[in-house]
Amino acid sequence: MLLGIDIGTTHTKVGVYAKDGRLLAHRQAPTPLITGTDGLSYLFLAGIWETATALLHQATQEAGVIVEGVAVASMGEAGATLDANGEPTYPVIPWYDARATPQVAALLAGLGAGIYHSPQQAVTVTYQPRQHFYPDPAWLKRYAPLYPRYLAAAQSLRRWRRELP
Repeated sequence: MLLGIDIGTTHTKVGVYAKDGRLLAHRQAPTPLITGTDGLSYLFLAGIWETATALLHQATQEAGVIVEGVAVASMGEAGATLDANGEPTYPVIPWYDARATPQVAALLAGLGAGIYHSPQQAVTVTYQPRQHFYPDPAWLKRYAPLYPRYLAAAQSLRRWRRELP
């Protein structure tokens, strides 16, 4: 049997499938998002982990099968920053968060005149829109000064994992 985990912006979903593609069990819950009094949003890896593992246990118990394969998908534009032990150093900044708007402008300005004349040209060249995720580390360096001191790795959410309990 196959297990699919999707850590999405609004919901985390888990499905257990037979090898012929039949859905045997499905569970979903809101992805835990915290919005501070400053209006900025954060995702905490511990909350994401707890939600995903609870759904995983519920779905596998309902299906009553032994899982033979696992696939994980997530919001690829959001990343986790980790220390040398693989532990989070800062909450995940959601992909849609605009806190790094000044860093986006500085990044594009620093690339030099004529490289990207418009946001559409940036998409044409890189296949990625101007997103705030890319300069998030610059924002963290400025506004979370202890953050770079403990940073050892940055990974997409789908790559951050631990042993299943």
